[in-house]
Amino acid sequence: MIDDYLKICLLKANNNYRAIQILSGSKENLNDGVCINSHMCIERCLQSFLISINIDFRLIYTVNELQELCSQFDSHFNNFDLGTLSKLKDKITSEEELYFSSDNEAKKFYKTAAEVKDFVFKKLNVTEDDLKL
Repeated sequence: MIDDYLKICLLKANNNYRAIQILSGSKENLNDGVCINSHMCIERCLQSFLISINIDFRLIYTVNELQELCSQFDSHFNNFDLGTLSKLKDKITSEEELYFSSDNEAKKFYKTAAEVKDFVFKKLNVTEDDLKL
């Protein structure tokens, strides 16, 4: 049984993942949406892991910092290549920079989001059925 706060965080991560699946299946170029939702999915998965072990992460602002903190408790978090994800998200959301993410970037971050989500859900012994409110 997981508490409501953790359940909501995992549900939001799962919703981001479902959005990635829908956006990536579109015939339109929705790469930015795939990348942004991948970032959000990964961020929420990392936060969920930290919530599950009662670690305060509120002063951490990037997925790279969250990954580093998670890795202190489980070195497997180092296996995920999150190096450019925050920079890409900042480029996409910048009002000053008109940047559109590529198909390769979208595919890479979709794959990474799937890997992080699967790892965290397995680590927390949670399935999508457990997230029903």
